[in-house]
Amino acid sequence: MSRIYIVTPTKKLPETSKPRMIRAANSAQAVKFATSEFYTCDVATAETAAELAGTGVKIEDAGAGE
Repeated sequence: MSRIYIVTPTKKLPETSKPRMIRAANSAQAVKFATSEFYTCDVATAETAAELAGTGVKIEDAGAGE
């Protein structure tokens, strides 16, 4: 069963960003759809992780906010 979710931009996005109404099976699917034009997601390779860490990118824990 689908519902309509309101995906609202945070204050970290430009003021021109507007809320979106997205029909989806769940909130995760709605957020994924809304952000798909800005982000992709792949499993990190050791080489890529090392390169990013070398530029100061920190590992974030998605489970920490739960």
